[in-house]
Amino acid sequence: MVESIQQTKCTVLSLNMHGGLNFNGKYDLDGLIKLINKYQPDIVGLQEVGRKWLEASNFADIPGELALKVGMFPAFSVSLERQEKYFGNLILSRFPILQSSMATLPGALEKRSYVWIKINFLGSKVNFLVTHLGLSKSDRYLQATRLLELLKEEDEKVIIMGDFNEEDTAEVVGLFKAKYIDFQEKKGLKSQGTIILPDGSIGARIDYIFGSPIIYINNFWVLNEKISDHLPMLAEVFIKNPLK
Repeated sequence: MVESIQQTKCTVLSLNMHGGLNFNGKYDLDGLIKLINKYQPDIVGLQEVGRKWLEASNFADIPGELALKVGMFPAFSVSLERQEKYFGNLILSRFPILQSSMATLPGALEKRSYVWIKINFLGSKVNFLVTHLGLSKSDRYLQATRLLELLKEEDEKVIIMGDFNEEDTAEVVGLFKAKYIDFQEKKGLKSQGTIILPDGSIGARIDYIFGSPIIYINNFWVLNEKISDHLPMLAEVFIKNPLK
């Protein structure tokens, strides 16, 4: 018997949130909460997230506070730690998290990590991975190859998002493009930058959302919201699910 399939919309938002500091250097978690509530993404991937990390945030537990205020399930990975203060990556999901894993990545300079979750998205298992690659080309290459090795055996649907610290012509970005779809490029928007320069202009594209070829990208936006020193990215995709 041939299984009936339906395509279901899933929206994904990714942002390097700069520790909760907006473009003007002011702590503004409320701005991010308003953004999430405005667009109602199913999955949020955040980088540079502090748990009691910054004095400017009054040492807030940002993963806990965000999860509570937007009503989503959190998974947090630690890249840096000092005196019970933590800094890393966060995924928020509107769906219960079936599995999660997190680990640091190789590299000689500032430590980096990834967080990976699996959810049941209306009958289909989907993986989401968030990372923030390192400060040197050699570190980024090591980190990218480690992530791709981890993902190599994953035959279910995958969406990867994060700050790669590289423009789209770089070797590291090419490694991901060889296996996954660059959603922003697929929609003809690769010229839109994602980093905000000190003078307020928009610089290069260094943030990405990639997905398995089986995932159909319907829409993509680089949002003009200066709630960080990066611009948020919002992807609207369709995921094939078996009909019940």
